[in-house]
Amino acid sequence: MSTPNSGAQSKAGQKATGKTLAQSYIALPARTRLYFSLGVCAVAATGLFVSDYLEKSYPQTSSNTTKS
Repeated sequence: MSTPNSGAQSKAGQKATGKTLAQSYIALPARTRLYFSLGVCAVAATGLFVSDYLEKSYPQTSSNTTKS
């Protein structure tokens, strides 16, 4: 009977739970880090374009709720 694994093991044999996020990111292959970074940039750029489009499509209505 086998015992359950106490934690996920990386290729180097170190527990994945013992690494920081930065160490885990650096441990990824360079091509994977590149694709991940390009994906994050693509999502950010899409968000900028969508927010600009929505601002033009739905202009702000003036509201006189503030009293001076």
